Amino acid sequence: MGARAAGYNELLRNAIVDAWDGSEEHGRALLVVIKGLKGLSAKVE
Repeated sequence: MGARAAGYNELLRNAIVDAWDGSEEHGRALLVVIKGLKGLSAKVE
């Protein structure tokens, strides 16, 4: 994993922590949203 990917990993992790209220219910909802994004875009190099 390159430095760019590592930077994105941190940004994504921080965004999830910021958006999540800490409850299991909200965590499950975030998982549904994230998994739903999987097919929306092609991999960008």
